Amino acid sequence: MAKVTRWKNRGFTLSETMATILIMGLVGLIIVGGFSAYIRSWRNITRKANAELFMSTLEVKMQEELEYATSVAADKDGNVQWFTDDGTGYATMFVNGTVDQAFGIRTSANPDSLDRAEAEDLVSDGTSDGMYATYADLTYDEKTHVFTINELTIKRESDNRTLYQLGTLKIRNVNDAPVVK
Repeated sequence: MAKVTRWKNRGFTLSETMATILIMGLVGLIIVGGFSAYIRSWRNITRKANAELFMSTLEVKMQEELEYATSVAADKDGNVQWFTDDGTGYATMFVNGTVDQAFGIRTSANPDSLDRAEAEDLVSDGTSDGMYATYADLTYDEKTHVFTINELTIKRESDNRTLYQLGTLKIRNVNDAPVVK
């Protein structure tokens, strides 16, 4: 008697097909998980790099302002109230950043009206996109002619999380600016 086969030998069985689908599904999950981890990592690296760029730009701008100040108004503890801009001769002060403003600078011909003057961004919006800067205090030592900025911090606007922080930044005044009382 001849052997009779009932089933074709071509194609896949149901168990082979299900195993293939399961394996492809697992590979897909691994790819998606890896891609989302890559995106998260890329965002964190980009945020950190942008915060460092903002910080270095802010440092340069603050140095440009403080390095050439011609006089400084400070209280008895050395906390700077305002300083005189070398280029304009106007009283100038820094304004801490908020969620609405990156980091500001105010200028006025009259130091008494400085608090009412409009604050302008010290660093462009493009550099500070989604971030703002604050500092704890700004002091001036009349003997050494050095400005000290403590805790210069870059924060994210959406959740106020600190992205980058400098402990202390010292800037030497080249004009040996006197303290005005």
